[in-house]
Amino acid sequence: MGESEGLGLKNHEVDLEARKLALAIQQLRSSERMNWIQLVISFLGGVLVAGLIGYGNYKLTEEHNEAEGKRAADTIEVQVMTLVAPQFGQLRDVDQKGETSRRIVLAAATFLSEPPYGRSGLAKIFWSIIDKNPSVAPEIRMSAEEATVPAQENSGWYVVLASLPANNLDTAREVARQKAEIAKNQGLNQAITLYRTKISNNIAIVIGGKMTQQQAGLLAASAREKGLAADAFAQRDRSWEEIKDHP
Repeated sequence: MGESEGLGLKNHEVDLEARKLALAIQQLRSSERMNWIQLVISFLGGVLVAGLIGYGNYKLTEEHNEAEGKRAADTIEVQVMTLVAPQFGQLRDVDQKGETSRRIVLAAATFLSEPPYGRSGLAKIFWSIIDKNPSVAPEIRMSAEEATVPAQENSGWYVVLASLPANNLDTAREVARQKAEIAKNQGLNQAITLYRTKISNNIAIVIGGKMTQQQAGLLAASAREKGLAADAFAQRDRSWEEIKDHP
């Protein structure tokens, strides 16, 4: 296969991944119960693979120098931001379309802020748009603000059942007590713990402590299914501090 043929195939693969993401967005809009963040990130991961191939087989490995890695990450950031750019016009909307657009952009911003990219530009833009919007769901606000600081490798994950402002410690303790009672009745034996988030300055009500991303995803799904928290979600640790003096 000649070089031009190979490049054409690679570009075709990128186009296919872009169409897959577009289809995923359409499916997301038509489904009320779809696990949106896993869906979007899975397709963004596909775009990542195709994008790296289309960029001349750059691979973010130790065998490439820092400059090459930065160029490859730059390309991925541009590709992802281009894919979600059509959602920006609806980020302030208060209807379901606005909610869907916010969740799609959050998934993309979270994806870019994670290792090995550590790019927080999209998250900062997203946060600046939704910061003063009272209609934005609390879990979206918290995750968006947390993503404005790149995550560290192997920092662990938490399952968040609810979050409250840092000055609502007494309320957070009561919510944690209620969640612990529900968890026990539903056969979830993991401890309920309070954490103070460093970036978003919230109190996060967490079940199960720090774990892997896969474990957090499974536990969050179980918490939603068992009625412990309808919007339970997995969140990367960014220097959270446990509050040890709660019941």
